[in-house]
Amino acid sequence: MKLRFLIILFFPLLASAQSIQHTEVLDDRVELKLDNGVLYLIPLTEASVRVQWIKNPIEKDTELILINKVETLFFEVSETDSLIVLETKKLSTSINRKNGQITYRGQNGEIFLQETAGSRKMEESSILKNTCS
Repeated sequence: MKLRFLIILFFPLLASAQSIQHTEVLDDRVELKLDNGVLYLIPLTEASVRVQWIKNPIEKDTELILINKVETLFFEVSETDSLIVLETKKLSTSINRKNGQITYRGQNGEIFLQETAGSRKMEESSILKNTCS
């Protein structure tokens, strides 16, 4: 009986962990394949990074509208056994490989924003009846 209670109590903690399966550095972003989707880190400016999660990524379609190409921002990516770090001139964004926790540091290396491990809730939603993930 106690074992069942402990399994039920700790199952949400196990289910919410977002371990990183694979990392790919692209020209304009870092793609992190998680247990339940893909997390993108996209540097927008020297001081901002967009974090985007997609449950079921689709292949990029060809654009039919001509758009201005934005110059790709310079960033560096380093990896250790425990962290993946994306750095711009003014910002460092790191992701813990085991639990997916995201931490943001300023130029001086001090943490200014950090997730609580296991607190991220990722679920599909809809906007104007269009499914989003």
